[in-house]
Amino acid sequence: MIPLNEMLTRDDPLLQQASELLIKTFEINPNSPAVAVYVPGRVEFLGKHTDYAGGRSLLMTVQKGFRMVAHPRQDDILRIVTGSKDKPEIQQFPYGQIPPHPPGHWVNYTATLARRVDANFGSCPELAEEGKTGHLRGADIAFVSDLPIAAGMSSSSALVVATFLCISQINHLDQTEAYQREIHSNIDLAAYLGCVEMGLSFGSLAGQQGVGTFGGSEDHTAMLCCKPETLSQFSFAPSVFEREIPFPSNMELIIACSGIQAVKTGSAKEKYNRASIRARKAAEAYNRATGDNCRHLRDVAVRVGLTGLDKALQAIRHLTAPEVEQ
Repeated sequence: MIPLNEMLTRDDPLLQQASELLIKTFEINPNSPAVAVYVPGRVEFLGKHTDYAGGRSLLMTVQKGFRMVAHPRQDDILRIVTGSKDKPEIQQFPYGQIPPHPPGHWVNYTATLARRVDANFGSCPELAEEGKTGHLRGADIAFVSDLPIAAGMSSSSALVVATFLCISQINHLDQTEAYQREIHSNIDLAAYLGCVEMGLSFGSLAGQQGVGTFGGSEDHTAMLCCKPETLSQFSFAPSVFEREIPFPSNMELIIACSGIQAVKTGSAKEKYNRASIRARKAAEAYNRATGDNCRHLRDVAVRVGLTGLDKALQAIRHLTAPEVEQ
């Protein structure tokens, strides 16, 4: 942790803005220590919709993202503010609760993350030894972002990752036995946070209802593992780093945002998830037809090779029930 007044002097407009917002909104002493994290958005250079089928993606991060600053509390309350100093938007809740909110509101992502982290780590004896009663320590948090919202660069996942990093640093989660048992690297952490969003268990860290679409932690992997001016190739389910490709110094990648938001809630979320569900059902159908135990479609493709694809597709079609389109 570093003092908030030191953050105000850094040559980082987003850090200054978040620090000022935190100090003014919650009347925090500028000399108080705080945690600051930055999480960028991401793009798939190649490999969209491949992660949940065990495929590969060539990933990179963008030069826009979320800046979050957090000051520890002595209770289990999270107070989170965003917006401007003159017009702040504040949400407050204890670990384990999700306040009422409109569809797609940012508090659903932060509160869902906090609820899962409390379930997985809140009763760790290492935390109780620090004078706590089993609850995680709360925080006053401010965040700002220059990343376009719902524009295909995973703003929601960036918010989830940033919130976890703040809570984790304030509570020293990486020093708990539960964390060290399952999370050994940033790739593992990315896979865990993907499971948090999807509502899935990660090893012994039990799942709860999630908030995101079904995937293979591609977004979180890019945010936690990619490097500047570099394309990074990963395969997924499980996540495995494969190689890095330096981005040519004489080229620039321009990403345009249409301004139309693509919020994945309600029926839109269900349609987005349909591709992932179909891929899983196809692998299950192949396994029933052949007696194999393939984890996903990439395993099927590797198993049958180019000459066996037609036969595999026939087996999948034969044992896949027709869907009723919505």
